[in-house]
Amino acid sequence: MFNDLREFIEEARKAGELTIVEGADWDLELGTITHLAGDKGNSPVFLFDRIKNYPPGYRVVTNMFTTPRRTALTLGLPVEARGLDLVRALRDRIKDIPLIPPVQVDTGPVKENIVTGKDVDLFRFPTPKWHEHDGGRYIGTGSVGVIKDPDEGWINLGTYRTQIHDKNTVTMSMVPGHRGESIRRKWWAKGLPCPVAIACGQEPTLWSATSGRGYSGAYLNTSSPGA
Repeated sequence: MFNDLREFIEEARKAGELTIVEGADWDLELGTITHLAGDKGNSPVFLFDRIKNYPPGYRVVTNMFTTPRRTALTLGLPVEARGLDLVRALRDRIKDIPLIPPVQVDTGPVKENIVTGKDVDLFRFPTPKWHEHDGGRYIGTGSVGVIKDPDEGWINLGTYRTQIHDKNTVTMSMVPGHRGESIRRKWWAKGLPCPVAIACGQEPTLWSATSGRGYSGAYLNTSSPGA
């Protein structure tokens, strides 16, 4: 397991599975490169930097779980495991995982850069338009949506596609029947808005527990440890 996304990227680099791409356009190029390589079945982790119209260090990483080897590497499983052996290794690993209670703290890396009010501008991030027929730019593809049940107080983590509409507005797509959607309706039934925290660029194991997609992108700003 890894402490953060940067640590995963460094391990991928050491394993010879990281490719750095500079100069790609956020508008379709980044998504096209990711998908064309992913279709070949043995594509590397892509780290996009110097994205068109963005400064160095505003980066996007994709293809984290595309191969069995990287899936094993990320989940702390034998890297040579394939197919059913990989599934069995994961099943055995999670049988007796000790639950670690959360610890509430006053601060942390995620609070090193705080922007509020009129200063919020989601377009500061090189969010891709992934597909030709997408309605816009999706900052939430490899993200984690954090939602609290208003009645029982438990926390749900899930991956929901999140589209940017303007500098400070996003919409989140939740499929009916999923926990996030049912929690949201509980808030609405009370006449209250549903508060959601959206994490981008989190440690990859956390994301893998919330979603099954293999190509999704995550965001990493080298100048901001909490990005």
